[in-house]
Amino acid sequence: AVSVSRSRFRWNLGICGNLAVESLGEFAMRLDTVIFGGGAAGLWLLDRLSRDGHHVVLLESNALGAGQTVASQGIIHGGLKYTLSGLLTRSAISIREMPLLWRDALLGRITPNLTRTRLRSECCYLWQTDSFTSRVGMLGARIGLQVKSEAIDAEERPAALANVFGTVAKLPEQVICPASFLADLADQYRDRILKIDVATGLKFRLGSPGEVESLILKSPTDGAELELRPRQVVFTAGAGNAKLREMVGLSADVMQRRPLHMVL
Repeated sequence: AVSVSRSRFRWNLGICGNLAVESLGEFAMRLDTVIFGGGAAGLWLLDRLSRDGHHVVLLESNALGAGQTVASQGIIHGGLKYTLSGLLTRSAISIREMPLLWRDALLGRITPNLTRTRLRSECCYLWQTDSFTSRVGMLGARIGLQVKSEAIDAEERPAALANVFGTVAKLPEQVICPASFLADLADQYRDRILKIDVATGLKFRLGSPGEVESLILKSPTDGAELELRPRQVVFTAGAGNAKLREMVGLSADVMQRRPLHMVL
């Protein structure tokens, strides 16, 4: 993914063409923003900043979306799992608008334009048993969320839930194909995405802990270096944020880490 020549930098990024940045010399460039992490958050931010006219580059050390984006199975979550206690939590409030925003993006009404992203399902289904936890969780799904569950008749149930006991409800949270979403945005910004090696090909220069003055990228082919001097650095690398925070002198203990429990 990287091609470097000492006579002319040619990172597979269009960095000397479409991305018209301020050059500080043959191997140094000034940017508005450098984003670490090519999952849903990083790519969405890349689109937003690019459309607002910022000079921005996204760096990824693995395949795009290799962490949480793919593990999410494409469910456009609107806060339901945060209401399973029956209470409208701060976490649920913070993301309850997401299904409506994504729906508009998938229809091309807002940016990013995701009209080429494949939709797997228009909704999810909730199964309520007679247990107290299940009843409370279903109640939570009706409290304060933008998308609300609706009980369906037996003939409307999906095959997997056709003969279960209890109530089955439909929740208008769409399910997309993560691979097609990643390809959709990557195709639009391929000249601003660069694969790097964090272990051997990245070095930060700091003014103080958490204050990045520049970062150095090293070519895996000939060892040539490219210096980027961004006005801001954004970490959207999921679990990878821990290592990045340590590299810039920040504690990794403050980042959110929790297992992702999903059922197919």
